[in-house]
Amino acid sequence: MANPFPSPFVVEAQTSHTHTAILLHGLGGHGEHFGTELIASATSSGQHRTLQEVFPGMKFLFPTSRRTRSTVFKRAKVNQWFDISSLDDRTHGEEVGIDGLAETSNYIRGLIQIEIENGIPAKCILLGGLSQGLAASLYTLLTLNPQLQIGAYIGMSGYFPFVKDIEKIIQGEEDDIGSDDIFGTEDDEADSTVAQQTKGETNLATQAVNFVRENIDLSPLEPSATLSCLDIPVFIGHGELDERVSLETGKRARDALQAMGMNVTWHQYANLGHWYKVPDEIDDIVEFIQQWLEF
Repeated sequence: MANPFPSPFVVEAQTSHTHTAILLHGLGGHGEHFGTELIASATSSGQHRTLQEVFPGMKFLFPTSRRTRSTVFKRAKVNQWFDISSLDDRTHGEEVGIDGLAETSNYIRGLIQIEIENGIPAKCILLGGLSQGLAASLYTLLTLNPQLQIGAYIGMSGYFPFVKDIEKIIQGEEDDIGSDDIFGTEDDEADSTVAQQTKGETNLATQAVNFVRENIDLSPLEPSATLSCLDIPVFIGHGELDERVSLETGKRARDALQAMGMNVTWHQYANLGHWYKVPDEIDDIVEFIQQWLEF
């Protein structure tokens, strides 16, 4: 089957190619527009170097989403990684986005695999995105091959799709089939109590990852499966004045990932709307990458 996505915008490494960053644009965006501006953003320290100058061995890959009909924009065609039903409440009518999340995450996982096949170690791959690009790349992150651990993840001004369901799972509020069985014995109840007491944080994290996987029609993992995705360090930055994805929505994503056991570095920026802050956030991203990627 032919790839339905446009060709990514690629900025080749300035020196020997040792690392790759795959970064997704937001709703209505475009890989080239997003990428051109991002890699030109400079740090505040030293010689005010751009991301490309700070990481000369890094290839930057900026995919572009498909142009599809949007529910929220009255069926007009827009660039979107997945469909949405509301701009005000990202948790409303999320079901319309499931097919897009499945298709996008599959596509981005494929791009990661191509980089690995071309000789770039998984630990030298950076994944991330802005706004809806954060949402889509986060689903990609959580549905990677269970034993594949890329180097790091960066997200800006975005959200976690179906976060309400993840919160219920992490809090142990998911439906327990058979819990109201009127024919259950005292021994059954005792067994159930022990099972609940031994259901640790790792088990809940597995359930959360499996919800994400099954939500986009991937097979669930066994309870004992390796969850390498949860060991990938995460950076999330968010503007305090974000008018499109509220600060609280961003915090819910952070809190859910932390509850799943992930190492999340969080930064919020004063006087920033729905974008990334230059140079402050660029400085923080550079520091994060230097801390976690192998150079």
